Amino acid sequence: MPSHRPATALVALPLILLAGCAAGGSPRSTAADPVGDCAVSVAYWTRQLLSPGGDEGLDYQEMGLSDGEYTIVRALVPTTRPVALSKGLQAAQSFALDQARPRCRAYLAALPTASATLNGWAP
Repeated sequence: MPSHRPATALVALPLILLAGCAAGGSPRSTAADPVGDCAVSVAYWTRQLLSPGGDEGLDYQEMGLSDGEYTIVRALVPTTRPVALSKGLQAAQSFALDQARPRCRAYLAALPTASATLNGWAP
């Protein structure tokens, strides 16, 4: 009688990998608000990098960030550090969230739109 274990493994493996990917990375809000999503992710990773042992050497892709979001995180870490030291990590995350919103707004506004041409070529 043939075993169905290989077929089961083929189905289960993608589900396990998907669950693993969903467990890590940046938190995202549920609202359709790109500025809010960016700010939440930036504030989260700013706090993580300021936490003891929080800098695990992850690159921006492993954090689930864009290059632009990562640039904002790296700019906020030194300005948020004094808040973390004096008021704690929760206060630092709130501070980073407030600081991230205008930076994310500017970053997202500078991104090319879907209707923009690419090297003079329009779809």
